[in-house]
Amino acid sequence: MDLNIILNKNLDFNILKKKNDTFIIIFNKLYYIKYKVCNKSKLFYNKNCKSLSLKFFFITINNKYLGSLIQSVSFSIYSYYTNKIIFTGKSYKIKKKKKLLYAVFNKSHKELFYWKNIFLKKIKKNKILIKSSNTLETENFKKKIIGVRKINIFNKRGLRCSRDFIYVKKGKKSS
Repeated sequence: MDLNIILNKNLDFNILKKKNDTFIIIFNKLYYIKYKVCNKSKLFYNKNCKSLSLKFFFITINNKYLGSLIQSVSFSIYSYYTNKIIFTGKSYKIKKKKKLLYAVFNKSHKELFYWKNIFLKKIKKNKILIKSSNTLETENFKKKIIGVRKINIFNKRGLRCSRDFIYVKKGKKSS
């Protein structure tokens, strides 16, 4: 089984050997990730493609799953996962104060959201940008916010993600 790790130009790596253990450390200026490699595997480096290749001589794990997991973790070192939330409707307001987000969407009470390890920026009056290095955190926070007021199919008011399709239902026809 082969596993390829493609490194970005911002990433670098080191290989350490301690007694019988081998470690691969992928790093940039701010962060690093340390992987422990089995002794029964062989490690190759392709200088032209700047990629690491691991050859396993036994199969215990799904290759595609492990490859995608390592790629997403390596991607999160030098880049962010982003989501943009757009809302439309009369008197819909969002206010950001430090680590709290106040949302008023024509309900009897205000909705409060607290986040951790997420960069949240109010772009315009009706747009919010969510950034994080962890894809699960951004998806969960996006679902929490959108779950407050989903798009109404009759008047197109509510919250949605930036590239979502809006299905509009036709109203009654008067004769």
